[in-house]
Formats: sequence, C-alpha cells, structure tokens
Amino acid sequence: MSLSNKELAMIEETDFLITKVKIISEIVILFENTKKRIVEAIEKENIHLISETELYNGRVFKGEYYRKLPFVTLDLPRIFEKENVFAYRTMFWWGNFFSSTLHLQGEYLELHRAKLISNFDMLLHQDIYICVGKTPWEYHYGKDNYVKLDLQHKELIKNNFFIKLSKRIPLEQIESIPQISSSFFLHLMTVLSE
Repeated sequence: MSLSNKELAMIEETDFLITKVKIISEIVILFENTKKRIVEAIEKENIHLISETELYNGRVFKGEYYRKLPFVTLDLPRIFEKENVFAYRTMFWWGNFFSSTLHLQGEYLELHRAKLISNFDMLLHQDIYICVGKTPWEYHYGKDNYVKLDLQHKELIKNNFFIKLSKRIPLEQIESIPQISSSFFLHLMTVLSE
C-alpha cells in the first residue's frame, strides 16, 4: 500500500471528520424539521394522498457513497414498490446541492399522468428540472440526467415509464430548506389535483 503525502496528511487529521459528523447530524435535524413542515402542509391543505400510511412513515436516511460523496435524504411521502413509485425526496449531496424531487412511476404515474399533461403550464417557468435519464435512480444534475423543464418535455410526460420533477437548491440556502421543500411539494400536489 502506498499513500501520497496529501493522503498521509489527511489520515493524521481528525478535525475534518469530526466536523463532517456534526454537519451530517445537523442536516438530519434539518430534514426532520422539513418532514414536520411537509406533514403540517398536507394536513392544513387537506391533501388526499394515496395512502395515509405514506404520510407518517417518512424516512431520513444518510449514506456515504452517492457518486463517491456523502448524502442525506428525506422520503416523504414514500411508496417504493417493485414497479410502482410515489415518492417525494428531499436530498443533501455533499459539496453539490440540496434538491426536492417528485418521482412517479407505474400505477402512480398512470393515476396522475393526465393531470401532469393538462396542468403542464403550471410547471413551466418555475425553475423545475425534469429527468431525461434512462434510470430513475440518479439524482445528479448532469445534462444526461436533468434538464430545465420546457414545452418540449410534454411528450416525455406523455410517454415515459417514470417522471421525476425536481428543484435544485443551492447549499447556501440551507436555512430555507423546510420552506422551499414544503412549498414545492404543495405546488406539485396542486398540479396533480386541479
């Protein structure tokens, strides 16, 4: 085994890792507050979800290796079945961004596809990204995965086997994540219900 001088210096340093653990813990608390705000918004606006259990079983999950970097996610509401997905994910990706994403697939997409098409104008000019990637399991904003939603994407909504609509949030807006994520969720639920 051979380590570079930079790598040797890093394994002797503990401050960064201690700080990282503190930051991840703070992000988890932030996402618990985001969860609470989304639940309050659902109850206040009397939003009818597919199942009441999905409202209260939201989950905060932390991991170390999304494209080699740590991440934290909040899935609420969340239904992840083999073929069917109805999930709203708020994500922190170390060194990159926060994001909030609605993922519809299978029977849940078919349930809402007509509303997405008929209310498509409500999605335009809202700084929303749409997934153009081949898999629904990527969250980066590379041009092969997410692009800004525009008129040409109505066909994608009509034909794709999954739809992901996302809002990218700069890291410096950390204090506003509960408000931004819950507001975006409410907007999307309005699109699905009007």
